[in-house]
Amino acid sequence: MKRVIERTVQALLGMSVLITVILSVLIFSSFPGFFDQQTPKNEETEESITEESITEESITEDVLIRPRDLSLQKELDEYLFQHGLDEQSISYRITDLDNHEIYTFNEETDFFAASVYKLPLAMLYEDLIDEGVYTRESLFYFAYSMIEDYGYLLSLYSPGSNVPLGDLLDIMIAYSDNSAGHILFEYMGGWLGYKNAMMAYTDVDCQEFYTYDNITCAAVMSDVVNHLYENKERYAHLIDIMEEAEPGRFLDGNISISMPQKYGSYEDACNSVGFVDGSIPYTIVVLTSLGSYGEKVMADLNEIVYRHIVSDVSLQ
Repeated sequence: MKRVIERTVQALLGMSVLITVILSVLIFSSFPGFFDQQTPKNEETEESITEESITEESITEDVLIRPRDLSLQKELDEYLFQHGLDEQSISYRITDLDNHEIYTFNEETDFFAASVYKLPLAMLYEDLIDEGVYTRESLFYFAYSMIEDYGYLLSLYSPGSNVPLGDLLDIMIAYSDNSAGHILFEYMGGWLGYKNAMMAYTDVDCQEFYTYDNITCAAVMSDVVNHLYENKERYAHLIDIMEEAEPGRFLDGNISISMPQKYGSYEDACNSVGFVDGSIPYTIVVLTSLGSYGEKVMADLNEIVYRHIVSDVSLQ
């Protein structure tokens, strides 16, 4: 009997120990983070790395991306207001090629293009020369029907003669010669053939572009001059002629840096298209129906742009 009692007591003691262990585990496991403390993390190190990464990313963004120059758009708007210029008299589009910002007014309204059509026409032939279709020595027949006026071409070549392509291109841009332009668009498949071909440089449709009227809009010409700048190695010779054509006039009137441009002036139309390859490059298109006064307006507008985009940035 005594042995039975001893065994019972021992069993009870064993059970009490087991129950105590189980209760202890349950009690301590109820505290948050108890077992987490067994595998501590280097929270300070991870936090420091995260903060450092964020800081470096912010610095990179500040270096690569400048904020939009709201004061430039405001000054351009104020100039138009102060001089009473509206949608009927002016259109412009300026593209900051470094920051991919666009400043624009009335960019899709049609204006009479005058001679700015000669820029994409010249670019099309430069492309064909680059592709080996033509050389600068290729000869183009100068028919009597292609005479537009008595320009520089007629002082060198008579109707009925063959003119080298290089001469036609240089004379068309340097002297804005209309007969040279006529010869070149005729060999492009006529006026509408030329218009269809030049649309390779833009995906913008002017309201009445596909007509026999010589019209364009700032949005189209902006795409053209942007393509010119982006491929300036291919168009290096053309750009050289553009620089020599009208230094100190039109867009270059106030800044006088011999910027490459192609102007167009006929009756009320006074237009120009060009770019400034400064520390911050930009393209600019100004189309007007202001007659000779348009030359002063575009010179003033380009001076405002030049001061904001090139001069101010170079001083930062």
